[in-house]
Amino acid sequence: MLIAALVTLLGIGNAPAYAISWPINDRVAVEKDLGKPSSAPPNAAVCSTLTFIYAHACFVADGDYLYVLDKKADGHSAVALWEDYTANDQLWRQGICRNAEGQGHWVRCNKNFYESHTLAFSEGKAEGWRVLDFYGSFRWVPAA
Repeated sequence: MLIAALVTLLGIGNAPAYAISWPINDRVAVEKDLGKPSSAPPNAAVCSTLTFIYAHACFVADGDYLYVLDKKADGHSAVALWEDYTANDQLWRQGICRNAEGQGHWVRCNKNFYESHTLAFSEGKAEGWRVLDFYGSFRWVPAA
C-alpha cells in the first residue's frame, strides 16, 4: 500500500492521473484546436517525460507544433493541454490540442508562441472538449 501511494505521488509509470480539474485558471480563455493527422514528431521534439496510459504529447519549437498520440481505444479523445507563461511567470494563454483520429494515430496543432515565453504541456483524455482526466505533471520548455 505504501509503495502504491509513493508511485502515485511521484508520478512513476502508469500511475493514475491526479484529481485536479483543468483548466486550473478559468480567467484565461481556453483555445481549442482539433489536430490535423500527422506522422510522429521529429527527433527534435521535446516529449512528456512520464507515461500516461491514454495519450502522449510532444512539442517542437521550430514552428510551434504540439503533437498528440492517442494510446487507448476507449472512445475518448487524447489531448495535449498547454499553458503559455510570460517571462514574469504570468499565464498568458492556455489551450487544448485534441486528437479525434483514434488509437495509434498522431495529430499536430500549429500554434504561435512568443519566443520569450515558457510553455508547459501535459497529456490527457477528453469527451469532446471537456477534459476528463490528465497527467498532473507538466513538462516545461522554452517556447523559442
